[in-house]
Amino acid sequence: MSGSRRRVVLTSRGLRKLWPVLAALVVLALALGAIACGGDDDGGGGGGEGETASVDVGTLPIASAAPLFLGREKGFFRQEGIEVRPQLTEGGAEVAAGVQSGSFDFGYAGVIPIVIAKAQGLPIQIVSTTDDQLKDPEDADVITVARGDSGIRTAKDLEGATVGVNSLKGVAEVVIRASIDKDGGDPSNVELLEVPFPEMVAALESERIDAAFIPEPFLLQAVQGGARVIENASYQAVDPEGFELGIYFASDQYIEENSDVVDRFVRASDRSAEYAAAHPDEVRKVITTYTEIPADLVRKIKLPRWDPELRRESVELQAGYTKKYGIIEEEPDLDELIR
Repeated sequence: MSGSRRRVVLTSRGLRKLWPVLAALVVLALALGAIACGGDDDGGGGGGEGETASVDVGTLPIASAAPLFLGREKGFFRQEGIEVRPQLTEGGAEVAAGVQSGSFDFGYAGVIPIVIAKAQGLPIQIVSTTDDQLKDPEDADVITVARGDSGIRTAKDLEGATVGVNSLKGVAEVVIRASIDKDGGDPSNVELLEVPFPEMVAALESERIDAAFIPEPFLLQAVQGGARVIENASYQAVDPEGFELGIYFASDQYIEENSDVVDRFVRASDRSAEYAAAHPDEVRKVITTYTEIPADLVRKIKLPRWDPELRRESVELQAGYTKKYGIIEEEPDLDELIR
């Protein structure tokens, strides 16, 4: 990629407000050839077949992203002739913007943020997957909990409640509304309040919110503090066969101009996911190197399920719910979304 590229510093909240403008600017920039892909003076960018390629990967400081860091540590990417340079961001919207600006060659995010970005016209494609949710809700590392003294027991009980989500118009909103819907409730009759994950437990305890869609390690903290897991309000309730979560994606232009690098990256990513699934102790160790989760908590949290097989049916299901709840107007063409 070009040696003069700039890093994205906008916050996720700011980016959501700028999505329409961002989409138009990106399309115009691509049309004018403003996003240059090629060899850097410092060895970055794509590279031809068999050449070593340095790639910047926009990712998130969460447990689900562990295979990238573990695969890098084990040399799986290096064996494919790829130097991985992880770049931590605040959320999926920032990752998508970074991929389109040229700051990142690949991005890691949830399926729904990428469905939204594609529906808004951003030229991106999913190239691989790493993790999905286990079929058994008892093993889930992200789930909805309520205050222990509340009367909320099931997803339907969330009608009229205030639920904390890390961001509106995203994965959490879709899962909460779909869970209520499938449990026989009215998905429009719930108030969703944007609360950063680190503040969820305090928001529950102060009764600012009645329930929270919360991941590890905050899930463990909430349960230890007396929160109750809500039945049928999880990824599993929405997609019992395995809700696709973390995926890697790239811009259409990068894929077209660096197809061999993409193939090598996918092979290394798949190998990393398989290795992570088989070596949980090593996963827990590497999580402490790129997150601020204390080691004593990392030893106790539930880990995601890593599986390199992408379930197209799950992507389609999530896109359908995203449209149903008014987050997007039209579902993107999956043949154009998935490489």
